[in-house]
Amino acid sequence: MLFIIINHRHNQATIALKAAFSPHADVLAIDSGSDLTPAERPHFDLALPNVYYSGLLNAAAEATGTRPDDEIVYVWCSDVSHESASAVLARASEAFADPRVGTYAPSAWFSGHPQMWNKHTGALRHVPFVEGFCFATRAGLLRELCPIDLSINAMGWGIDMHLGYLTLRRARRTVVDDRIEVKHPRSTGYSKSIAGQQRIAWTAALPPAARRFHRIAAWSWTKRRPFSAWVCSWTW
Repeated sequence: MLFIIINHRHNQATIALKAAFSPHADVLAIDSGSDLTPAERPHFDLALPNVYYSGLLNAAAEATGTRPDDEIVYVWCSDVSHESASAVLARASEAFADPRVGTYAPSAWFSGHPQMWNKHTGALRHVPFVEGFCFATRAGLLRELCPIDLSINAMGWGIDMHLGYLTLRRARRTVVDDRIEVKHPRSTGYSKSIAGQQRIAWTAALPPAARRFHRIAAWSWTKRRPFSAWVCSWTW
């Protein structure tokens, strides 16, 4: 498993995450436009200018190199906190032991997408897509998703939804794991208005079937239904 921490201005949290996960996985830390001190810089494998979320995801996909398409790649934003590094990775590995699983995420204490909330099932739930702040996918799917055109959608809204679409197109499942929960801040730290405009422009260039998937998966009604993944599977 390749575990990639993506960071913007949460430098010490990134360093702590890398220390926690390194004993259990191959870990890379990628920074986007933070002011790294001389003491912090050695902890980062790649330090980029501010390329926003999409640029970080592009860098993560590039970092997979020639790894097999089925290898697990875990992408973790540095402002996400966890219960136990070993438990996080163990749960993901168990989920991906099922070859039908293509994309995975732990449940979230807070998310704007209701399908991410912990339903206390103690199991995996099949969903249309998972939120992009903390997810794992197959390397081949991540490479298919990226690169994202930063001139159109640097903020990255809609990219996580599109990964759900690509996963479905490859006859795989996207799942949320109620056996483990992570925490993510409520504040985004960027303009939602600009992010929304970029998403609209980026989505407009997608194929018709993908646009249908995005439209249906984005409905609040769809997100709150246990059969939402089945509904979205009929979008083409």
